[in-house]
Amino acid sequence: MAVPRVYARVVKKASISFVFCMLLLLSIAAYSHRHSALVSSHSDASLLVSSSLSVMSEQVTSSVPSSSVSSVPSNSTLSSSAPPLFVVAPITNPKMAVHKKREFSEGKQETETTQDQRKRDAPRNIPHSSSTQLNGEGKEGGAVRRSDPSSASIPAANLKNRTKLVLETTRKSKHLWPGDAQCSQFKVNFAAAASLSPCALASYPGSGNTWTRYLLEAASGVFTGSIYRDHQLYLHGYYGELDDHAAGTTIAQKTHDCGPTHVKAFRGTAVLLLRNPYRAILSFHNYLFGGHTGYAPLANYRRKDWGAFVKLQAKAWLEMAVNWTTQAEAGRLRVLHYEELKEDPIPLLEDVLRFRGLDVDPLRLKCLKSHTNKKFKRREEFIPAGLEIFSHEDRDKIDRAIRYVDYLLRQHKQRPVPFHLYEFYNGTDSSKMTVVTCKEGETKLQCENRVDMMNKYNLKATEKRSEEKKKTGLDRFVKTKVGEAVTGVFSSLVKIFSQDPLDASLHDPSNLKPLHLRQVAGAPVDARQLIMDFDPVKSIAKRGR
Repeated sequence: MAVPRVYARVVKKASISFVFCMLLLLSIAAYSHRHSALVSSHSDASLLVSSSLSVMSEQVTSSVPSSSVSSVPSNSTLSSSAPPLFVVAPITNPKMAVHKKREFSEGKQETETTQDQRKRDAPRNIPHSSSTQLNGEGKEGGAVRRSDPSSASIPAANLKNRTKLVLETTRKSKHLWPGDAQCSQFKVNFAAAASLSPCALASYPGSGNTWTRYLLEAASGVFTGSIYRDHQLYLHGYYGELDDHAAGTTIAQKTHDCGPTHVKAFRGTAVLLLRNPYRAILSFHNYLFGGHTGYAPLANYRRKDWGAFVKLQAKAWLEMAVNWTTQAEAGRLRVLHYEELKEDPIPLLEDVLRFRGLDVDPLRLKCLKSHTNKKFKRREEFIPAGLEIFSHEDRDKIDRAIRYVDYLLRQHKQRPVPFHLYEFYNGTDSSKMTVVTCKEGETKLQCENRVDMMNKYNLKATEKRSEEKKKTGLDRFVKTKVGEAVTGVFSSLVKIFSQDPLDASLHDPSNLKPLHLRQVAGAPVDARQLIMDFDPVKSIAKRGR
């Protein structure tokens, strides 16, 4: 009996799909085998998939050398020069974005291998370096001065006695501005092992942490680190991403945690980056749904659980600001405000360098001033007229939280909140959002869909106009039919097997912990009222469906 033609076509399509999936799995397996040293057990599954696609692009576009992906230029903010592989990337723990949280416990901050090595090796002195070494040009006796590899065995207890810096010239480095003839000599290196004490670069997600890392690296000539093994950032030139936070090789280490044990893991030392919570929450929300440069759908602002999401994220911002301000050791905290960094970063960076005991190089800072790298920054967002993003009730609560933090900063002799730069605060409007009037006869849904498309078009136009944009093998692969198909398949799988980001955050246990604030004498805001305002249980109960 002949097989019907329709069934034959189904079998043919199924066979092709099966072969395609098998090739995809083989590519992922090949990547895991070839890069096992890079991909650790702490890496996030989504990053593994993203890196796997970069290997596939090498196979499909044979004209692209294998080093094209690893030579992606360094970026400064939460963005990448290549178009995002996943337009939507929901996660199970939105508070930590795509990062895999590394657990810290008192008395166990190092691996067993590192502990055994430090027991075997005796402490050794690291020779002092001159300020010219920060440019990667330091020499001694006509030869480049290199650090002793055995210095990794120096106990962490000796770090606080060190005031000079030695660069590890045998490890990977990065030129900052190779296209600028006057600044091409400046580069970023690792510090010699155990030559720097741990220092957290603490912030709420969406506060500009990655851009601040670029500024610190450019100003100091030393890589920054992280408690997260974000291989995507590593591939974009943040080579300190994979070093242990206590290794002493990086100037500061990114973290979004603020628990007491976590603060102790950094010995109470931190650079605290604060951003207007209104803008930080919106930035984080856009990141959850649109990646590094995209936007979340406007329909989210009308969801019944949007208010609960805002309260939980405002609580997280408040905890970050209060815990690091009050729990950091005396004299071991510097507060940076994102808005002030955007206005003039140089004097603030000079202060951080002195805080970390590093020399200030005027020539390096002069070059940095002309290369602040604001490339990866979302353009203005379009919103339909009549859309209320933050309710009056939420604004009142967030405003009081901002005033409470400002008072604590002043009490601890830190930089106060720059209220004049805070959008949405005290009933003000946003200067970065363009209101679009809905057309006559348009429904609310049609208007929102049209404005969503305007945001997407604005993003594409911005990327097209970028003069610094460089096309890599991954760019070319994504634009091919095969690349589009692979991207579509993985995007669909992520949507199917991942939770909605807003819903996931409302069920995240780390967000449901009660808020702890102490009553401060003379504070303009009652801490007990703030605790009631941001009670996670009440927030979840009021979200509705």
